[in-house]
Amino acid sequence: MNDRAYDSGPAFGPLAARLADDRVRTHGLEADGRLACVAMTLTLGDDLGIHYVATEVGHRRRGLATMLLTAVMDRARSDGFRTATLQASPDGLPVYRRMGFREVGVLHAYVRIATASER
Repeated sequence: MNDRAYDSGPAFGPLAARLADDRVRTHGLEADGRLACVAMTLTLGDDLGIHYVATEVGHRRRGLATMLLTAVMDRARSDGFRTATLQASPDGLPVYRRMGFREVGVLHAYVRIATASER
């Protein structure tokens, strides 16, 4: 779903299919009978790392990512995890701030966009 949500071509799907680590979990939320929001977590010690959060374009701005991550973090807290960390895009940053995350650093990343012939 990340590939569809971010129109990135088949980038994330093949990578996720190769992950074989008990610390990695995938999470999803359905809306209108279809998967609409997803996230992946990686647990290290007592930290829940949140990665690859994506919401389908037609389902954005409905609070689905907040609902999904709240449920994931509530479960992690009940399982003994003490912290949650993530990296946010400019689109996600306001969502995570509202959820109580705070910035501890800034990462500048550069992405090369594939040309049409590379997709």
